[in-house]
Amino acid sequence: MVVLSRTATVKGSVPEVFRFIADWTHIPKWDPGTLSSVRVTDGGAEAGAPVGVGSQFDLVTEFRGSKSDMRYTVEKWVENSTVRYVGEGDRAVTVDDISFRPGSEEKTTVVDYRADIQLRGWMSIFTFLINGPLQKLGDDAINGIESACRKRFADS
Repeated sequence: MVVLSRTATVKGSVPEVFRFIADWTHIPKWDPGTLSSVRVTDGGAEAGAPVGVGSQFDLVTEFRGSKSDMRYTVEKWVENSTVRYVGEGDRAVTVDDISFRPGSEEKTTVVDYRADIQLRGWMSIFTFLINGPLQKLGDDAINGIESACRKRFADS
């Protein structure tokens, strides 16, 4: 298993940043490893309901030039605090935990991002070889969060 753990302080209030980052229809705007994201279910709620536990997203991701389909399901949703996504694809299973808390400066948010990545099948024997590139993926994602929030909440 590979564990990615990153923290960033970003522009925007906790509710603003939570709504933007926790709703994975926006993930292609901040994660350069995600090419597309489509919400496929509302977790048993009416169509168009807010994202919450049970909501699912189909993502197309790219890692080292190889595309992969992943389905992510919201497993935990604590408004303006914490979200957990569990992703499954042919090559990997991931658990992504993101938490949000007020930053030390006004209208800033501290985002803690942790991803546990378990490669599947024969791919698992290569975990030690791709740990470095996966860590870079974590760097790129947190840098993307910082950049996207800076642009989106510049006037906050």
